[in-house]
Amino acid sequence: MKNQDYIEICRTLIEKKFGHGSYSQWTNGDYEKLSELISDDIKEHISASSLKRIFGKVNYASEPSTSTLSILAKYVGYKDWYDLINQHASPSNELPKPEKKKSFRLLKFALPVLVTGFTVYMLFLVKEEKLEHTLTFHTSKSIAPSNVVFEYDISKMSADTVRIDFNDHFARDRRENVKVLSPSNKTITHTYMVSGVYHPILLADGKPIDTLSISVYSDSWEYIIAQYSFSSQEFYPVSQSSVHKKEGVMTIPTAEVYKYTKDTITNYWLKYRYLKDFGATANQLTFNLRGRSISSFKNNCNEFDIWILGSNNNIIFKIFDPGCGGEFSKVQLGAKILDGNFNDLSAFGHSLSVWRTIRLNVVNKKAFIFIDGKVIYEGKIEGEIGALKGFVIHTKGTAEFDYVNLEADGKMLMKDDF
Repeated sequence: MKNQDYIEICRTLIEKKFGHGSYSQWTNGDYEKLSELISDDIKEHISASSLKRIFGKVNYASEPSTSTLSILAKYVGYKDWYDLINQHASPSNELPKPEKKKSFRLLKFALPVLVTGFTVYMLFLVKEEKLEHTLTFHTSKSIAPSNVVFEYDISKMSADTVRIDFNDHFARDRRENVKVLSPSNKTITHTYMVSGVYHPILLADGKPIDTLSISVYSDSWEYIIAQYSFSSQEFYPVSQSSVHKKEGVMTIPTAEVYKYTKDTITNYWLKYRYLKDFGATANQLTFNLRGRSISSFKNNCNEFDIWILGSNNNIIFKIFDPGCGGEFSKVQLGAKILDGNFNDLSAFGHSLSVWRTIRLNVVNKKAFIFIDGKVIYEGKIEGEIGALKGFVIHTKGTAEFDYVNLEADGKMLMKDDF
């Protein structure tokens, strides 16, 4: 089945649980009420406007994000979106009842104390759950590079092929990122060379059935030159000694970039990364930076991308030269994504050839984005960002930074004026 088929299954299950008749007849008040019920039930938020898009009340070109769909899946009794797909991955068009599936899972935990006859019955039902597995991980080093050992058991699965997608954004090609798992083995390893929050995915016959969240931290600042083309991607780490920090300004010099790439007009990015277990949430935070582009090429669309990374989801926005952005611009507030193809994000267009002060405030699940002290955007965060894991600044072309600081839960977590 396609993803839309699973979305329709989820809609039908929610329709039944909500009990307000056919969702095709729901009113605005119904969506507001459903939003409240979901928040009360699973303590995660999804807005009425997002529900309208998912249920077809409002036209929207893009599919919902996995994190948004997971909220809906949890509301009708599943662990996450992958669990819902797993439970319904069958050729039958009949919609199994989640209540029955949940009872199977609960009974499996009680098998040791059941009488013999009922145990045999339950084992038969467990056998029907063809995608039974375990997947965990451990690592002896949380700082990049980090060699992660995945422990798994797929011996009871009936899938023809089981793969793990390490979901490593910095893997050079697909062969490094996806490996076939053997039922006779119990472990497989992967080295994450760059810090980040990774969500490896277990795939059975191409269908996602499980995922993990792995945090790999940086020792302090981490710097990367990245070059992209239609067929490949290359990443070059930059040593601390090659980064200039003089007179209160940080920059990766153009000369350093030229060591690795000659196409410095369209395809290279500089990544300034800072990932740490801050011991704080992303619910109340302030992120500040002052910077400017010093790219010497004309007609190049300079851009700053700001990523605030959480254990569950991210906050992302882009500042770009006026006239640029367009289809490549984006704002992400947790599960809420605004694509520049279908949304007017021209407020994020500001010349980056001059010094700009950029600030993000998050207060009571609402984000406020400022340029030079003026609010250019505000919006509600959907879902949970989770624990604060760090931030990344991507610049298209070379740039300079005067200061960067991050505050959360009323504490200054990181402050650097170089």
